[in-house]
Amino acid sequence: MNFKGCYRALLTKQLRESEEDGMVHREVYKEVPPKVEYSLTPQGKSFIPVRDIMGEWGKKQCEQNYSTQVNKEDL
Repeated sequence: MNFKGCYRALLTKQLRESEEDGMVHREVYKEVPPKVEYSLTPQGKSFIPVRDIMGEWGKKQCEQNYSTQVNKEDL
């Protein structure tokens, strides 16, 4: 099974959806080989603080879950 192709397909899908949602801008260059660049739109940039807060929350959840598992193993 070729996971590399799966990851590329998933990334492409996510980028296209983010473009449709106005979060990223897609710039296509007419070159050989083809070149595409993505950048955050102002709306996408405004989401960065939300992403950071969600990341911190996720880290805390992982730490708490890990501590709970370690404490259960001590029993």
